[in-house]
Amino acid sequence: MSTVWPVAALEGFAAELRRLGDGRNARVRAAAAHHVHQLRLIPWMGRAELEIPLPQCGTSASFYDLSAIEFTTEPVDCDLCLAQAELGDLLLEAGAAQGVLFELP
Repeated sequence: MSTVWPVAALEGFAAELRRLGDGRNARVRAAAAHHVHQLRLIPWMGRAELEIPLPQCGTSASFYDLSAIEFTTEPVDCDLCLAQAELGDLLLEAGAAQGVLFELP
């Protein structure tokens, strides 16, 4: 038997998480290292209308226990989050510098 999630009831919760995470980073209490992670919006429960801020690196503890997320203004010190952010910046720079490879007729 499948469960039908009351999406409308969860939209307020998701909006509150987005408000709390806006312009902040996060620490995940359940994670062993307790690093500060960069946040990105991720569809929660596979629904775009329920986007919530979760660690950029995808540390799994946050996906199962949202109460383990502590929002903070401390700087990011998670190596994987920092590497992904740097890679994203490089891709943006490369995309902006990419010239036309060939002209279509």
